[in-house]
Amino acid sequence: MQSSLKTKENSSNTFITVSNLTFIGSLEDDGKSLTCIAQFVTGETSDSETLHIKKYVRDPYENDTFHDQAADVPFRFSALTGSCVVIPCSIPYKEDEPFTRGIWSKRNNDVIYHNGQSFVVDHFKGRTRLLGELNEGNCSLEIDDIKPFDNGPFCFHAERANMERYRFNNSCVFIVMKASPEKPVMTSVPAEVDAGSTITVSCSVTHTCPSHPPVFSWSVPHLTSEVTHTWTPQGIWETTSTITFTAAGGDGVKNLTCTAVSWLGKQRASTVQMTVKGSSSRSVAIAVSTLVLVVIILAAVFGVVFYRRRKRSDDQLRPPPRPEKRRSLWDRLSR
Repeated sequence: MQSSLKTKENSSNTFITVSNLTFIGSLEDDGKSLTCIAQFVTGETSDSETLHIKKYVRDPYENDTFHDQAADVPFRFSALTGSCVVIPCSIPYKEDEPFTRGIWSKRNNDVIYHNGQSFVVDHFKGRTRLLGELNEGNCSLEIDDIKPFDNGPFCFHAERANMERYRFNNSCVFIVMKASPEKPVMTSVPAEVDAGSTITVSCSVTHTCPSHPPVFSWSVPHLTSEVTHTWTPQGIWETTSTITFTAAGGDGVKNLTCTAVSWLGKQRASTVQMTVKGSSSRSVAIAVSTLVLVVIILAAVFGVVFYRRRKRSDDQLRPPPRPEKRRSLWDRLSR
């Protein structure tokens, strides 16, 4: 729900204040009263109107049966106001009979997409584009900066070189507006973890704006981060952020929060709790002590090996002892 308030001078010493409210109505709101209250220093005044909201019903024009080919377009599709939406659309095509132009228009023939911008109504100029190649059967439409009243229905048709228009069965879509994005979903984390341990967790959110996917932020500094995008056959996209982080802090319950920020700023968050046992500093001290001990042991082993090799090398370089000179019998007897 969006609101704005403007005040301007109407005449000498007289002012007029206007409040504009934009909201998305649902069937549950039908028959309810919408009241505007203006408060003054001396009191207040109000006015009310009854809401009349009806369910969208596809008319015969949108469900043409006199065309021999059908487009693959969803009957209803959701979009987040203020974001973008990509409406999936595919059509059969023939290489020998190519289409030269794809056009999206409203029921009253207002054109919302045309490759000639002069044909597009002002409200949609610069906000729509056709994705993919029309002659490969891709007629998907992207609408940027969705307004609360961009509901449609929007219908697709094509033209050939001779300016002949060709319509398809089931080629119209009605957009259901959402005021807030989907809440992200996090994978489970251990209920208890040791301080200093490494944890991997993922956070996913679905959306219909693949050209401007959500951006994730986490409440903890992470060692690694990876973002993936997955398309589903229903035209819904899922963006997932996976991080690896080190559990820090002493004993106690810690919050882990993932926030998904949609295009143009709307955001939702999810939080899980985990209990961190022990002290991360103590864990680091133990790890450092263990590392030092390993280094000392390795140094001692290398020292012994080096000493033995050096001693063996010295023994090989020392000349052999000279043989004792043979003495005569007289010399031996004279001793």
